[in-house]
Amino acid sequence: MTKRLPRRRRRRPWLIAAGVTAVAAGAFASRPALGGRAKGARLQRMQKSPEWQGSHFENPQPIVNDNWASVVTLFRTDANVKPKARPSTAPVEPARFAAPPSSGLRVTWLGHSTILLEIDGHRFLTDPVWSERAGPVTFTGP
Repeated sequence: MTKRLPRRRRRRPWLIAAGVTAVAAGAFASRPALGGRAKGARLQRMQKSPEWQGSHFENPQPIVNDNWASVVTLFRTDANVKPKARPSTAPVEPARFAAPPSSGLRVTWLGHSTILLEIDGHRFLTDPVWSERAGPVTFTGP
């Protein structure tokens, strides 16, 4: 027979989790914003954009959240959902990355949503996926 913990001890993990969450939220909220307000030549370039709407950018393609259409597409998929052929690829020679790009910017698409950005001598790798499946277990997915 297992012994039940008193109510106070059963609540303790939840109180600790709530406290940690509150501290993390406070730390996140108190961080200064990245970057700063645009001014000078950058602001002038922004204002010339057709998407600039006086004080902000506006997406020219409206986002429509249609819940019913989302459910319907689960059962009636479009023929264009899957590609008819594998995308073409080109081998990338490792020597290409030995020297930084002369312009200071190089973007290399490595597949899926993995992109290697090289900006002024710094390298950034976005969303690397190095396997056939992206997920916590190997038996799910395509």
